[in-house]
Amino acid sequence: MVETGWLQSMIGLFAAVGSMLLGIGDALVALAGGDAGPSVEIRLRVDMEEPRAPGLPMEETLAVLQARFPEAKVTRVPSDNGMAAEFSVIGKLPGTDEELGELAVATGEFHLRMTATAEDASELGVDLTAEQQRVETYLMRHSVKAIDRYNSLTPEEGGSPARLVFALEEQDGTLTPVPLIIETEKAWHFDETALARVYRTEDRNRNACIGFEIAPERQRDFFHFTDTHEGQQLAVTVGHRILTRPNLNQPLETGGIITGGTFGDSGEWTRSVDRFVRLLSSPRLPVRLRLVSIERRGR
Repeated sequence: MVETGWLQSMIGLFAAVGSMLLGIGDALVALAGGDAGPSVEIRLRVDMEEPRAPGLPMEETLAVLQARFPEAKVTRVPSDNGMAAEFSVIGKLPGTDEELGELAVATGEFHLRMTATAEDASELGVDLTAEQQRVETYLMRHSVKAIDRYNSLTPEEGGSPARLVFALEEQDGTLTPVPLIIETEKAWHFDETALARVYRTEDRNRNACIGFEIAPERQRDFFHFTDTHEGQQLAVTVGHRILTRPNLNQPLETGGIITGGTFGDSGEWTRSVDRFVRLLSSPRLPVRLRLVSIERRGR
């Protein structure tokens, strides 16, 4: 079993023991310090084939956006073409355009999944190297943003087996698809509904990190899951991005902390912590949204 350690890897997922966490409560601090600056308006559009389909969850979407931007006014607004459902988020919002856009459109989908091995692929009747080449070829023809579309393809359509999915990990400045396995045991599926809370905290070196607690009713499942996979790599994903992928050096039960390492440089990670806490503390978006524009107005 490979020892990662605090100083060697700068990433980790550790048992949520009180002495290891320097928690700062449930407070969500600003995405960037100081004055939030000029007023910002984010315009969003529902990304659907039929935006006026019956039962479109407009109120739920408004509520999620308001939870992500509590300092802003969130409203539904008329679209330019009068057809698509659009939303406006306006206020003094801290962060860059890229950070605000990501927070606005991210689905909020969270997963804890094991990195797929050659043995996993063999059980599915495929070769892991061939599957890796398949997804890389697909993304080269389209873009890395097409990773969700690839994961939705069936093998007949050119995709991978249903239990093999890919998420993007930053490696040497490049987003690389990494194979993850979906467990056959339903009790070992951990998404955002398995979380009791997500919060900002610090590691022993006072670096910003994300703490999470598993819901009490799921802690036994989480222990068996991590105990069975001890020594393997656990991927922590938000949407199609891998936040961190450490080795499991011991079984976990109540939760853990996520520290930076594979998500850009340390400065980018620190700026991202509060954004991810807001994202994971709000419900998942009930519809996919597309960013229309971000407009900054004078002070």
